[in-house]
Amino acid sequence: MARKTREVAAGHRSGGPVTIETQESLDQLMEETADAGTAGGAPEVVNGLVKRLRRVEGQARGLQKMLIEGRECEDLIIQLAAMREAISKVGMVVIGKYMEKCLREDIAQGKSGKEGLERALNILMKFS
Repeated sequence: MARKTREVAAGHRSGGPVTIETQESLDQLMEETADAGTAGGAPEVVNGLVKRLRRVEGQARGLQKMLIEGRECEDLIIQLAAMREAISKVGMVVIGKYMEKCLREDIAQGKSGKEGLERALNILMKFS
């Protein structure tokens, strides 16, 4: 049984298919992803997202200053593109954690995961 649990956990971490055949393997999967239920997940993930958003905040202040100073359009566009990319990365991390949460909930309830995946894809479509 322990071998099956390791295979499930390895498949989960690698992004490969996850098969739940025993209560032990379900418990292992739930333990590994327990911190994925919040918007960002584990404290280190949340800290990284907050750091990235603070960088975006600084870029926004910098853009305001650039506008006031009358800086070139090209400089403004470069900063806007950097901000958009940073926000996009934050969004993708949050969406990824939400997908994990939806699938984990479905598995815990004995569902196929299809409904959770549909909920997560709906959120992805709203973001894109």
